[in-house]
Amino acid sequence: MSKELAAEAKVKGNKAFQEKDYKTAIEHFTEAIKNDPADHLFYSNRSACYANIKEYQKALEDGEQCVKLNPQWARGYSRKGLALFYLNRIDDAIKTYEEGLKIEPDNEQLKDALNDIKQKTKPSYEGAGGAGGPKSPFGDPKEILNKLQSNPRTREYFKDNDFITKLMSCQSNPMNLLNLMQTDKRFSDVFEVLTGMSMDDLMKKAQMHQGAGEEGHPHSHEGHPHSHEGHSHHDDEAEKMNDEPKVEKEPKKEEKPKSPLSPVQSQAEEEKMKGNEEYKKKEFEKAIEHYKKANELNPKEMIYVLNQASCCFEQGKFNECIEKCDEEIKIGRENQTPFEKIGKAFGRKGNAYMQLKEYQKAVEEYEKSLLKLHDPAIKDAIKNAKKLLDEKIAQDYLDPVKAEEHREKGNVLFREGKFSDSIKEYNEGLKRNPKSSVLYFNRGLALMKVLDYKGSMNDMDSCIALDPKYIKAYIKKAHIFVMQKELHKAISLFEKGLELEPGNAECIEGLQKAKMQVHQSLGEVDEERAKKAMSDPEIQALLMDPSVRQVLKDFQENPTYAQQALNDPVMAKKFERLMASGVLGVKHK
Repeated sequence: MSKELAAEAKVKGNKAFQEKDYKTAIEHFTEAIKNDPADHLFYSNRSACYANIKEYQKALEDGEQCVKLNPQWARGYSRKGLALFYLNRIDDAIKTYEEGLKIEPDNEQLKDALNDIKQKTKPSYEGAGGAGGPKSPFGDPKEILNKLQSNPRTREYFKDNDFITKLMSCQSNPMNLLNLMQTDKRFSDVFEVLTGMSMDDLMKKAQMHQGAGEEGHPHSHEGHPHSHEGHSHHDDEAEKMNDEPKVEKEPKKEEKPKSPLSPVQSQAEEEKMKGNEEYKKKEFEKAIEHYKKANELNPKEMIYVLNQASCCFEQGKFNECIEKCDEEIKIGRENQTPFEKIGKAFGRKGNAYMQLKEYQKAVEEYEKSLLKLHDPAIKDAIKNAKKLLDEKIAQDYLDPVKAEEHREKGNVLFREGKFSDSIKEYNEGLKRNPKSSVLYFNRGLALMKVLDYKGSMNDMDSCIALDPKYIKAYIKKAHIFVMQKELHKAISLFEKGLELEPGNAECIEGLQKAKMQVHQSLGEVDEERAKKAMSDPEIQALLMDPSVRQVLKDFQENPTYAQQALNDPVMAKKFERLMASGVLGVKHK
C-alpha cells in the first residue's frame, strides 16, 4: 500500500475519465483503491465510471462505500442516489438525496436531483403504491421488481434505461403491458415470468414473435432527468478532484525582438536549403553533403543532423539513421533544445527500429518520445509496435515438438487426478501449437473434471473447428448438454456423431439415454429448463414455424389431425426437438 502510488493512479484515472475511456479509468481507480482503500474520493470516481457504462449495481456498491467512509461528504449521496435511480429503486433514491441534503442543505446538485426524480417520475411513482394510483394485477410492485430482477431471463433488461421507463409506465397503467407485448418482445418475457405459461400462451407468444420482427432502435437518453452527460447535478467528480492548489500564471514578459542570424548561421541555413532541394529530388547523398556542411557551420543546431537521419531512413540505412538520431539527441540535450525537437528524434529512432523489426526497442523509443512530445501519431505507433511485438513473441514461441512434450506431461497429471496441473501443461502446449485439436480436446476433458463446463465447451468447439471429424469432441460436448438438461442439443450432437461414424457405440448409447430421459421428464415441472430453451434460436424458429403452430392448435381442437401430422417424419422430428428442450410437456403452476 502506498498513498503516492494511489495518487499517481488517481491522476491517470482522471485523465482517462475526461477522455471518456471509462473502462481504463476504472482500472486506474481500482489500483488507487488497492493502495489507499480509505480514500472515499476513489470510490466516488469509480462509481461515476460504472454509471457511465451502465453497470449500476457496481456504481451503487462504490457509492455506498464512499458514503460509509465519509458520511459528511454530500457528493457521495449523489453517487449513491444516481445508481439507485437507474436500478429503479425510486424510494431509496429519494431517501438518499434527502439524507445528503441533511448534511448539506444548500447543495444545489442534490436539490436539483431530488426535484427531477420527484417531478419526472411522478406518474409511475404514485402508481407504484401511492394513494390513488391504480394497483397492479400482478401483485405488490416491489415484489414484481424483485421477481424480475432476480430472474435470469429478465434481470439483464434492467441495464436498458428504455426498458425501465416502459416498465414504470406499466406500473402506473397495467394495460400498457399488453400493448408493449406486441411491440417489444422483452415484455412477453416479463408477462411469462409474472404469470407462468399455458399452451395457449405459448401459441400467442409464437405469433407475437413472428409479428414483432426486430427490436426497435436504441432510444436516446436526451431529456431524461438522470442522463449521464449534460446534467448539472451529476458532473464528473474527476473534473473536480485535483487537490493541488492552482498556480497563478505570471504576467507575460515583454518579448525582445529576435536578433538577426550571424553570417555563419546564415551560411548554414543556405546549405540546409540546398540540401532540402536535393532531398525533394531524392538525391539523398547530395542532400546529406549539404546538411553536413550546415552542421559544421552551426554544430549547436540539431535540425541539420535530423535531416541527415531522414535521408538515411529514405535510403533504407536504418542503423545509420539510428546513429544520427543519437547524435541529434546529444546535440539537443547539450544545447537545451526544446523538448519537442528531442521528442521527434526519439520518434524517428523508433520508426527505424520498426523497419528493422526490433519492436521492443521501437516501443522504448516511442515511449521516450511521448515524454517529450504529445503526438497522437506516436501513440498509434506504440499500439502497432506492441501488437507486432506480441505477434512476434507468440510466433517465436511456436514449437510443435515442445507442444507434444507438454501434452504428454498433461496426460500423466490427468491420469493421476491432478486436473488443475494438467490444464497448465495443456495451456503451455497450446501456446506452442495453437492448431492442435488434440490439445484442445484434452484440456476440455480436464476442464470438465474441475466443473468448468463453459470452458470445456469452448475447447470442444475449438477442437471441432480444427478437425470437424473429431467425433470424441461431439460426444463430450453432448454429455455436457445432458448434464445441463439441454437434451435437444445433446441429441443433435449424438446424431451428428453417428453421421460421421455410423455404428459408434458411445453415440448410440448416449442417444438412447438422452431420448429415454426426455420421455421420463414429460409432465414434470421444470420451468427454468423451458425458459432456457426458449432463448435457443433453434427452438424459437420451431415455435414460429406455421406448420408447428398449426399442429399445436390441432392438439387442442382436433387431436386426430395432430396425431396424423406427427406421422410425417419431418414433423415428428420437430416435435421431438421441442419435447427434448422441455418447452412441450411441462406443467406450469
